[in-house]
Amino acid sequence: MRRGNTVTVVAQFQDDHTVAATDTSPKAILGADHLELWWSERGGVHSRPVQLGVARPHGGLPVSTWFRRPGRRVPLPTVRWVAPNQVEVDLPVAWVLPKARSEEEDPVV
Repeated sequence: MRRGNTVTVVAQFQDDHTVAATDTSPKAILGADHLELWWSERGGVHSRPVQLGVARPHGGLPVSTWFRRPGRRVPLPTVRWVAPNQVEVDLPVAWVLPKARSEEEDPVV
């Protein structure tokens, strides 16, 4: 869902056996039940994959890490566990939606 300059990714899931993250490390996130968000970061004529991992430790706040970082230094996005089976991730629109073609090109004079 989009609000202003933010895209909120909402994921609902069901699991028969919960595996929580043991700490905030990428290895612990990969070893737990986790969500991976992938998108392409555009830069000029090339694009690069970006990968964010999100998990939840036992009874704690969600943890996240960059498995593949964006090309520029940006903070981790806001992550909320809003229900036992639902997580929300806020991403700036500019991270996930390419610019309109007219915004990328210089106007012809």
